[in-house]
Amino acid sequence: ELRLVAKSYLGGFFLPDLAIVACDWLNLQSSGGQTNINILRMGKMGRLLRISKIFRIFRLWNTVQDFVQRVLTDWAQIAIQIAAIACGTLWVTHLLACVWFYIGQFGPR
Repeated sequence: ELRLVAKSYLGGFFLPDLAIVACDWLNLQSSGGQTNINILRMGKMGRLLRISKIFRIFRLWNTVQDFVQRVLTDWAQIAIQIAAIACGTLWVTHLLACVWFYIGQFGPR
């Protein structure tokens, strides 16, 4: 139900999300050639708040692991762990390929 989702969001992560957007808006509004130290601090604060949102993923991961341990059999848990390792390896490989692509495109010629 939409009301329950909205109520949960307003009571949870609405304020941090609002702070991130406000920092970005203030940074965009005041970046018209000015190099004020407060502008730089607002930009850094926005980045810091974005990083803090990453910790939500860790909490979600712990919740999923608890659910998996309670519900699934040992073989299903092993299969999920193997799939997670494969996806992680694929992601790291992708990031390394992006780095090499960047080096090839913008590195010294």
